[in-house]
Amino acid sequence: MSLWSEIFERLLYYFDTSNAARPSTNIQLVFVRNEILNQILSSPALQPLGKVSYCLYIIHPFVQILQFRSITSNRKYSDFLQGSLIIGDICYAVVFAIFLHLTVEAPTLKLENIFLASLRGGNAKNKDEEKHEMYKSNGEEKGQV
Repeated sequence: MSLWSEIFERLLYYFDTSNAARPSTNIQLVFVRNEILNQILSSPALQPLGKVSYCLYIIHPFVQILQFRSITSNRKYSDFLQGSLIIGDICYAVVFAIFLHLTVEAPTLKLENIFLASLRGGNAKNKDEEKHEMYKSNGEEKGQV
């Protein structure tokens, strides 16, 4: 039995015998631990990955098709080969997603912001300025400075 199939069987056994399969546990994981999950996902280290995540979603099937069609002869598959293929696919997909984000998505978003700002009839304010004005107006309403 290979290492991956043994790990998979152990995980299946764990989830079959634990409380993770019960809906109440799933609800607890979503709502009670939401603060921890929010802190992890909003960390500065994951911000660049969040920006390219949609491009990564779009590009990964094409990377997998490219890898699959590059096979010219029969291969003897092993755990090491499968792992290296997966890691290679992930690396290529991330590189292509960053390229796609920088060349297509980011310029398109800038154009969209410029276009929407002109439709609103004012200069485009960045989000920090809008938040500052919102907090300033809320503080004045409560008698605070």
